[in-house]
Amino acid sequence: MWIMSLAVVAGVGWMPATTSLPQDGGDDPGEAVVGPRARAVVVLLMDDVSYGDLGCSGSPLGLTPHIDRLSADGVRFSRAYATAATCSPSRAAILTGRYQQRFGHEFNPQHKADKGQGLSASEVTLARRLGWAGFATGIIGKWHLGYSAASHPISHGFDEFYGFLSGARSYHAYAGGRSGRQNDLNRLYNGRDPVEEEFAYLTTELGERAADFIARNSEDPFFLFLSFSAVHSPFQEDPEMTVDLPETVDPERAPALRMLASMDRAVGHVLGALEEHSRTDDTLVVLMSDNGGRAREGIANWDLIGKKGELLEGGVRVPLILRWPEALPQGVEYSENVSTLDIVPTALAAAGRPLPDELDGVDLAPFVLTSLEAGDHQAPHPMLYWRQGEQWALLAGDHKIVDRGRGPFYRNLADREGGFVVLSRDKPEAALQKHIDELIAAHELWTQGLRNPRWRKYTLDDD
Repeated sequence: MWIMSLAVVAGVGWMPATTSLPQDGGDDPGEAVVGPRARAVVVLLMDDVSYGDLGCSGSPLGLTPHIDRLSADGVRFSRAYATAATCSPSRAAILTGRYQQRFGHEFNPQHKADKGQGLSASEVTLARRLGWAGFATGIIGKWHLGYSAASHPISHGFDEFYGFLSGARSYHAYAGGRSGRQNDLNRLYNGRDPVEEEFAYLTTELGERAADFIARNSEDPFFLFLSFSAVHSPFQEDPEMTVDLPETVDPERAPALRMLASMDRAVGHVLGALEEHSRTDDTLVVLMSDNGGRAREGIANWDLIGKKGELLEGGVRVPLILRWPEALPQGVEYSENVSTLDIVPTALAAAGRPLPDELDGVDLAPFVLTSLEAGDHQAPHPMLYWRQGEQWALLAGDHKIVDRGRGPFYRNLADREGGFVVLSRDKPEAALQKHIDELIAAHELWTQGLRNPRWRKYTLDDD
């Protein structure tokens, strides 16, 4: 049977305790986790950065030295997957630890959205759960999880918000006097109040604001969610930063690559702030992307097939790095399938918090630690699932099935030379066909626990 309940594989010091921690301000069921404790959690979320863009993932361009150092000091996950191939649904899962389809957040909110579109008030975010534990919580940068007061970051457990509500905006400051619905979504806010914009380049501004948040909370537990908009369009470079690229680089790729270098510098500001305030060792740092890259700008999805918006590997396989010097090994590559769903339970366990039963993700730390030991190891996820409108997909080990709305096809990801098996046309051998049938049945069973989308798919006509 391909559906199973996955228990946490415990290493030394990671067994669940027999009592739950007291709750402050909310219902957070589950057993507390004992062992090393992170006194801070920093999530660095990149936008549209694909698997092959980073030096630690194989890029020869040398544009990401700070991210590469983070990888060298932590664990890099070479088979990490986002739950969606577009921004907002992916972010909904990252912040809740639950498949976004369970609460109807299957598509990006429309720009002309009514108040029903956005992160459901019934969902409990990582910020809320860590806030109950006494962590100061702040989000800096892109939100893209709804535009109403009920969907606002402050309504979802963040003490502080400095950023914008929409999915993209200019990297340069807006002049005063702009008004109107779209500008209200794009402009910067401090909490719920708009601010006058006085900065040279947005990515740098976000990094500096994040460093300031760390400085102001350096003596206390804190959760920082730094949500970059880079390298999402518009493709605007930092006019004050020179980035030399080889002549062999496609000119269409150049703006996004220079934006990536600017973001890496901002990551350096954040890591530097942790070092300056002696918070490196007791801080869990997570770096990842929300989905794969956009093909038409030449973003390097490595040798992966597909792009943003598609459930092929290039659309959902993303960079993921964890660093926590007090508890995780350094310079390790972990190659089992993991999900951005795992960020919430990993962060909660690191902070010594209970793991609620409703989470779809798992704490990754025990799996990483046991992978260093001899013998067979249990994978974190027997299966990963996707549904995005007419598209759906499933991954079990190396076996992936994708349906882009025209019928399913199969591929063994371990067979780099093998092609796609179109199931309506090709005839797999009997054992493989039986396995494929079981996988499709498992996906159908998973969909029975999902909610219908709460709003229709966003199109450019909705701008």
